[in-house]
Amino acid sequence: MHHNSRHDGHDDDMRRDHDAGHPPPRFLTALPVYNEVRHVTSVLDEVVKHASEVLVVDDGSTDGTRELLALRDDVSVVSHPKNRGYGAALRTAFEYVGAAAPQLHCLNTPQA
Repeated sequence: MHHNSRHDGHDDDMRRDHDAGHPPPRFLTALPVYNEVRHVTSVLDEVVKHASEVLVVDDGSTDGTRELLALRDDVSVVSHPKNRGYGAALRTAFEYVGAAAPQLHCLNTPQA
């Protein structure tokens, strides 16, 4: 099996910081969602298998997505009262991270 990888030194920098007594880097997986009632549960079930910190930004869903998210205790949820668009949802995710910031990775859910 052939694995393509690009070595830019980033992994070495992270390892060196950790070895120097710095805490290991944290990663937050952020998923903006809007009216994803058909997909949100299956997508999140997969994401939480691979990510320890998950943020869902519900961008004003009106189809039951918000109610499904309220039942989950394995993800953090921030909700917009009305749809503000994908860019606003990403800004909300970055604001959530704030100044203490784990490195932020954003994933997009499938389109309904």
